[in-house]
Amino acid sequence: MAKLGFIRLPYYPQLNVLFDDKVSSFVLSILLFWNERDANSLFIREMHTYQIKEHTFFNLDNINKALDNLIAKNFLDVKKISKAELKILKKGPKATVTDKDKEIFFTTLKVNIRVLQKELSKKGMCISKKQLHHSADDEFDFYDIIREEALPSVQILHGKISDELFTKSAYYVAKIATDIVARDDDFSFKVFAPGWRMLLQPPATAHDIVRRYLASEQKAIDLSLADGNIFIASGNEYGTLKHIINHRKKDDDTKVVAAAIFLSVKSLSDDISYTSDLSLDILKRAVALCKESLDIDLYLDDKFIKDKDLDESEEASLRTELSSFIKIK
Repeated sequence: MAKLGFIRLPYYPQLNVLFDDKVSSFVLSILLFWNERDANSLFIREMHTYQIKEHTFFNLDNINKALDNLIAKNFLDVKKISKAELKILKKGPKATVTDKDKEIFFTTLKVNIRVLQKELSKKGMCISKKQLHHSADDEFDFYDIIREEALPSVQILHGKISDELFTKSAYYVAKIATDIVARDDDFSFKVFAPGWRMLLQPPATAHDIVRRYLASEQKAIDLSLADGNIFIASGNEYGTLKHIINHRKKDDDTKVVAAAIFLSVKSLSDDISYTSDLSLDILKRAVALCKESLDIDLYLDDKFIKDKDLDESEEASLRTELSSFIKIK
């Protein structure tokens, strides 16, 4: 709770259109904030319901009725989790787990963003899934409105990148970047920060840049773009499991370059996944750009599609569109 619970009391009045009672909208507001505050923030009914009571003027019976109401209307996904799984989530593989822990189960509740967004749209509230996912974003002032156009485009590589995988990744990044500068002056000035544009220009080669990435004891691949920074830390030194780039400008060119780089690194291992909210047109351009420098098979895995939070027909349609220009495993 100290790390992942209430920092402020959340209340989203937009949710009032969904219910006749104040308790349900307030409780849904709280769980929306709770779930989106952190990717690993679990609301465990047996442990955390009383904390809603402590921070609001509602009694425990009314809170539990509201939770049951939200579950019945499919606003909340219910999942059972064992005490053993909970310990591992909190402390990792070093957690001490007993046989009894495997027999004790708790109930986790998570807001179904897809259902919530659709039900809001039926009531005339045009709030995107992306906005809902940012509902606990501290970059926005407490009294500010979270607007779609103010949200960054995000690309993420999931997975630890270590040892030979890190070395190959360093080469792929360097190769794509130096090739862009050697091939297209105008484009390279648009997509790279000025200092990095100078470092990448001939006679610099991909191997020169790789030596820079591998030189220090605390190895990291860094590349400053005109809109965002790529930073892939070595898993050996840092153990980083997520490598993120945020884009805040409207221009698509830097997004294309970053996607080409991330997709090339993803191609090195099934243990690495790639997710983003980029359009398919940008991804098509990224695939083409990558193939201009590297003769490799690019592919996406199921995590990319599941991250979109689509229904079955929408998923099938997305798979078809993606498979026209990139493999899906």
